[in-house]
Amino acid sequence: SAKNGKEALKALKLATEPTLIFMDLMMPVMSGWELLDEIKKDESFSQHKIVTISAINPSQTLQDPTPLDTDGTIRKPLSWEQIWNEVTKHCNMPSSTT
Repeated sequence: SAKNGKEALKALKLATEPTLIFMDLMMPVMSGWELLDEIKKDESFSQHKIVTISAINPSQTLQDPTPLDTDGTIRKPLSWEQIWNEVTKHCNMPSSTT
């Protein structure tokens, strides 16, 4: 977890194997949009899945409802069920824990 986009980028570069990244688009210091740009520039992140979280309706700001070629978007307010659905979808896990 990071307090802003700049801290998130630093943490990602130090991480061993992040496979799924959840990020808010509205962050201080470095926005989620800027962080996405930095991640896309770095080949070492090319296999990672990115899910954006935002109160902004992406369809109001972009033609594509999934901003900047990410793997998913969750609109706020979000639920644990929405997060779990993204985890199971992108990490090849069963959708139910039972």
